[in-house]
Parts: sequence; C-alpha cells; structure tokens
Amino acid sequence: MSAIGDGDAAAYDDAVSLLYDELHKLAHIQLAKRDTDNALQTTALVNEAYLKLKHGAYKPVDRGHFLAIAATAMRHIIIDYAKSRLAAKRGAGAVHIELDANTGQIDAEAEQLLQINDALSRLREKHERLARIFECKFFAGFDDDETAKAINLSKRTVQRDWIKARAFLQEELTPSS
Repeated sequence: MSAIGDGDAAAYDDAVSLLYDELHKLAHIQLAKRDTDNALQTTALVNEAYLKLKHGAYKPVDRGHFLAIAATAMRHIIIDYAKSRLAAKRGAGAVHIELDANTGQIDAEAEQLLQINDALSRLREKHERLARIFECKFFAGFDDDETAKAINLSKRTVQRDWIKARAFLQEELTPSS
C-alpha cells in the first residue's frame, strides 16, 4: 500500500485486483440496502469507485484503510445517483413519467439517503472519527472488528463511538416538534 501512496499506478491496479472481490462485496452490500430498482449495478459501482480513487488524492496505508476509502467513494457515487434521481423527479428533463408504488419508494429512499448524508456532514464537522465509524458500519457494512482495523482503533472504541454516532444522527434526523 505504501507504493500507492507514492503514486505508483501499477501498485494501485494490483491492489484493486487483489481486493476486487471485497470491493464487489462492499458495492453489493451498499446497493442491496438502497437501490431497490437495481438501476445502479454492483460492477458499475465498483468501476466508478475505481476511477474515483485512481484519479483522487487518496493515500491508503493498509488494506482496511483502502477498503474504508473505497466505501466512502461508493457512498459518494450513490449519493450523486440519488441526487440525479431527485432532480429528475422534480422536473429536470421535463419528461412526464407515471409513478408506480415502487418508484415512490425509491424516491423516498433517495431523499432519506440525502438527509443521512447531510447529517453525516454535520457530524463530520464536529467529530471526524464518529463520522468515519458511521461510514464504515452503515455504508460499507463493516462489523466492529473490520471497522476497528480500517480506522486503526480498538474494537471497544468503535463500539462506544458507534453508539455516539447513531445518537447524534438520530437527533439530527428527528424532526423537531
């Protein structure tokens, strides 16, 4: 991984090849939670994340960190996709489409995902570590051990911070009366 940090493109491609199955699993987990119409395919999400990471300024230090960065990139791609769906829903393109029950559910999930993303941004401003833990567990589907390894923390710290992150986001997402 240090070669990737030094800008070695071949090392980056080698790392992706070695971790492709895990990247595919990450993408599948994220899409299974959110993309009920299967419009965004698992392989396409992996490929988009690959391009985003390859051309970004990301410098992973180890396998876990690489996967955490990939999960964040996938989250950003899914958020962008949700934004485009909402833009289309609100009239961009001006083509009238009959909505069925399934489409309404997808749009509601897209709005909810954007609300979570906004709340996560607010959390990141106050507590970067809590936001990273939330990304690993919620978006990447990591368990406590995988999250601890990805962020280089103890399992117990991850467990405590996971409770704090969920409480913060729950408060942010609960409409005030």
